[in-house]
Amino acid sequence: MAFSLSRNAKLYVSTSQTIAGLADTNTWEVPILDGFSFSAATATQEIEISEAGTTPVRGQQVFTTAIEPVEWSIQSYMRPRYDTIDTIVDAVERVLWEAIAAKEDTNTVGTGANGLATTRQDNGAGGLAIEFADSNTNTLLRLSFIFNLGTTASPVWYHIPGVVVDTAEVDFAIDAIASITWSGFGDRIVSDFTTAELTALSNMQSNPGQLSETAFPTGGDSFLQAPTGVQACIRNKLSTVSLIGKTGELYGQSYSLALTGGSLTVANNVTFLTPEALGVVNQPCGHFTGQRVISGEMTAYLKTGGANDTAELLKDLLAYANSGVADPTDFNLTINVGGPTPASPWSSPTVVFDMPGAHLVIPQINIEDVVSVTIPFNALPYTGTAPDPEATNELTVAYYATP
Repeated sequence: MAFSLSRNAKLYVSTSQTIAGLADTNTWEVPILDGFSFSAATATQEIEISEAGTTPVRGQQVFTTAIEPVEWSIQSYMRPRYDTIDTIVDAVERVLWEAIAAKEDTNTVGTGANGLATTRQDNGAGGLAIEFADSNTNTLLRLSFIFNLGTTASPVWYHIPGVVVDTAEVDFAIDAIASITWSGFGDRIVSDFTTAELTALSNMQSNPGQLSETAFPTGGDSFLQAPTGVQACIRNKLSTVSLIGKTGELYGQSYSLALTGGSLTVANNVTFLTPEALGVVNQPCGHFTGQRVISGEMTAYLKTGGANDTAELLKDLLAYANSGVADPTDFNLTINVGGPTPASPWSSPTVVFDMPGAHLVIPQINIEDVVSVTIPFNALPYTGTAPDPEATNELTVAYYATP
């Protein structure tokens, strides 16, 4: 008898929806942290019988009517990597960014075209850029998750086809390594495999190639794997924030904040459809996207004495609100996770979140040993200097790596 230990778990991600279709051109490993989960609930119908009399029938029947979509959650570090052959920036988790912002009919992940979300460039040309230009779509790119919860000698496989990435939450905890919590849905959990499928899974496990330096995800000798050796990590304590006023009396006013924590969440508000036909156990039959919401909050100490610190920001926002002016309090918000605005020679890995129209509300004052403020924000699409709901430029993410 063997036990399954979470520390042995591995996650393989593929654009193929079938085990038979797994290949080194479409499948690779994404390292995950402890705390991952995946489960599928069942919908049931209870039929109760209630009769009068001295010997009434008092039983019931329970029917399983549907299998709900799989709900999953994983966490990964943000890990920029530098492709020394093509001198471009990449990231192990890039396929998940593709899935949260790319169209379902995307055929090739990672080219930065045809509805894809990422473009790989050299550091000087913008690094690895993730954009939402083509994310106004009713269905997202679907992936396939393959979990191994066993060991090499005794693998325990679970396959989740039809995976949709619904949300990504970036954590800015000051004493932590930059990470992203990904969550979403899938069609079903499969644990019964044919002999041919088990052979394919075994091949994927025993012959892991390296993440290709020349192309992604194509290339490599066999199934692609996260690069081995020392991995770059991003230290949140080095993060900086820049705010530049975009509207009204605060136009052009700049603020620089030293964060003590915060988060940023990208949400697609995905809805899965499950039929309600009688006489069968219904399965999910597809998804559609809802409103795209990019929001978050920043926490910082309430510092005074400077022209662009948190106390000055709070004062200006209060004055703006008390004036009764109808103009929004929108800012160009840039969060540099892992350090200041990148500049050659990129001595440390950095990820930049740029929001051209972040709407701020009055920060909440937190009375603690050291007084702090919580600053909520919503990233809005902008065309020029005006909000534009039809635009898709709420957020641009750029990875920069150490050569």
